[in-house]
Formats: sequence, structure tokens, C-alpha cells
Amino acid sequence: WGVMAALMRRHGAYVHVSSNLHPANKTIGSCSRDGYSPSTGNIPYYTGRTQTSEYAITVGAIHRLSRLLNIFEGVGYGSQTTAWQLADSEGGGWLRNENLSHKGFAAELGVVASIGRFCFSASALTIAGKQWQGCIGVGICLGKTGVIIKRK
Repeated sequence: WGVMAALMRRHGAYVHVSSNLHPANKTIGSCSRDGYSPSTGNIPYYTGRTQTSEYAITVGAIHRLSRLLNIFEGVGYGSQTTAWQLADSEGGGWLRNENLSHKGFAAELGVVASIGRFCFSASALTIAGKQWQGCIGVGICLGKTGVIIKRK
């Protein structure tokens, strides 16, 4: 889920905020990609439940290429936390998977197509260059949709 707002003529600025709307569970430790837990020195038993919490905010420039097509690029901050649930025999709780969790610098590149008052967007977003995701969207243009040129 997310919201993107842009203000532009030929060039302009945008802000994009996105999230999966899942809060991060409180974790009691960490584990690696294969489940190894350094605090216990072994691979504990898991329930198979996984919880992922992610959000990103990017700001940047947007440029009109034609009446219908715009391109945008931006930078910001993002976070993705993946936690695995321990089995009851291991004491329960959640372990943060360090190899599947990333936070830090975010970058985004995408396009927006405007057809009448409707906008369609597609972009690629990365968090720390380690986690990549695609974003698609449908929106409504609130301002002018065309350029009016006065000729003498």
C-alpha cells in the first residue's frame, strides 16, 4: 500500500510512501538465512510462520517526456524486517532473520502514464541494493491534465 504525490509542469518533485501495513513483531534474538541462531549455537525448531514488515519513503524529481508519459527517480530510506517464529518447544517468540532483513538507503526509478484524469505508475525500488521490489499504482490527476498553448 502506498501514496504518491507529485507537483510538476515540465519538471517537478514527488514523494512516495509505501508500506505493507504489517507492524514488526518484537524479536527475542536473531538468526541467519538457514535458521542458525548464534545465541543458542544451533538451529532451533520453527513453526514455519514468517512475518515481514516493510516500509519505504522516497523523494525526488519527475519529468514530463510527453503528454502521456513521465519518468521519476528518487532516493530515501527503507526498511524490511523478516522474523521467523520459534516452536513452543524452543520457548516461542520470534527471531529476526538478519540475512533477509535490510534497512537504509532506498532508491526508486519509475514511469507514470497519464490518460485523461487517470494515472498509471510502475517503478522499481531497492533498499540498500539488497532487497528489490516492484511497485504498480493507479491514481487520479488532480491538476491540469493537458498543456494549453496560446498562439498568436
